Amino acid sequence: MTWMNVISRPETLVFLVPITAILVFGLTGLVKILIKHRERMAMIEQGMHPDVEAHEAVERHDAMV
Repeated sequence: MTWMNVISRPETLVFLVPITAILVFGLTGLVKILIKHRERMAMIEQGMHPDVEAHEAVERHDAMV
């Protein structure tokens, strides 16, 4: 059998689809974490406090309510 015939069999797809979904969502989460970390490190290198923006946004939201 060729690899395409093996992969397209229902017995194989039952396992491949969930494993692929877990891997894709896991990698997506890791990339998001990495981007956020790099953004925070860049802010620190520029002398900014990365948590100040989040704190100010919460205060603005509370003031609007």
